[in-house]
Amino acid sequence: MIRNARVEPLRNVNFSVRVGAMVPASVHFYPLPAEIVEIVPQYRGYYYVLVEDEIVIVEPRTRKIVTVIGYQQASRTYGARTRLSSDERQTIHSRTVTRTAPVRVSRTYEVNEIVPEDVDIYEFSEEVYDDVPEIRGYRYFPDERGDVVVVDPRERRVIEVID
Repeated sequence: MIRNARVEPLRNVNFSVRVGAMVPASVHFYPLPAEIVEIVPQYRGYYYVLVEDEIVIVEPRTRKIVTVIGYQQASRTYGARTRLSSDERQTIHSRTVTRTAPVRVSRTYEVNEIVPEDVDIYEFSEEVYDDVPEIRGYRYFPDERGDVVVVDPRERRVIEVID
């Protein structure tokens, strides 16, 4: 996939490598490989650039960074933990916990853990997806502590725990 693309990583960039940051027009992007779009279809039409040891996925219309994945993580088909700012985490937590059914999962989960089929996972509201596009396509459930457990619904794998 990206490892075989022979894309030279950028070094010493003059922009912030974080979700929501804008990438300058001078930076050349590459289309995401079809194999990645198959795994994460919400990124169809998106581009990427390598910065140091990270894959930076960019929404082409706005040039905003939507995901940053460690290069080593990308060699697996799962485990791409999100890089959410504290504001994004707060947005997700405050807008999700208040609208969720009172039933909570009676244990805590860790990133990369598989969630059993008997655990109900919910879609985020469109408002949350609009404010934090990086999590589009993911689902969630609240755990016993009231944390928001973000899940990749295809594998039912935990990708983030937001407290």
